[in-house]
Amino acid sequence: MAGVLMYLHRRDHCLRQSIGVPDELLNWSSTGVNYAHFKLAGRDLVISTLGAQAYEVLLDDQSTLQLTRVNRDGLKADMSIGGVHRTLIHWCSDASHIYISHDGRGFKLEDQLAAQHASGSSAEGGNVLAPMHGLIVETFVDTAQKVEKGARLAVLEAMKMQHDIVASEAGEVMQVLCEKGKQVAFGDLLFELKLAEDEKAIT
Repeated sequence: MAGVLMYLHRRDHCLRQSIGVPDELLNWSSTGVNYAHFKLAGRDLVISTLGAQAYEVLLDDQSTLQLTRVNRDGLKADMSIGGVHRTLIHWCSDASHIYISHDGRGFKLEDQLAAQHASGSSAEGGNVLAPMHGLIVETFVDTAQKVEKGARLAVLEAMKMQHDIVASEAGEVMQVLCEKGKQVAFGDLLFELKLAEDEKAIT
């Protein structure tokens, strides 16, 4: 449940950042399937879309679960797991953490994969995520390079259309996590930036 809700949280964040991307491409994938990879409570999860409000969760490359009728209304979430209806309260404080309240019990879970990439900066601040599935056809920056707001970082190709990946703020490139000629998935971390305003705050 937590993995699907984190996937939806990241998807919503990416959609908010996808300025200039046509609506028909926002949920497009070259394979026809959108997916995301998480590591929660020490377990590997791969979330795949099965259609409207339906998802498949692959656990540790071994077993699968199907979640259907997934609906969110603010902090409340309803879903069906193996035909059993569940209702819970959830809150994603950032791209790495989710809080769950279910059957009177509370849980805090961290996506260890996202936390490894965070390196002390917010994944919703300096980090640049892929707005859709596609192919990286060009990259323009290297590690330690300073960039201005709006600078082109890479070009992503989807459905034979090319889209610029740009820096939302000025800063320094800490990591380049994509490569020319490689496919990326919706929500993948492409670049980690240390924002210029973060440097000013430290000094």
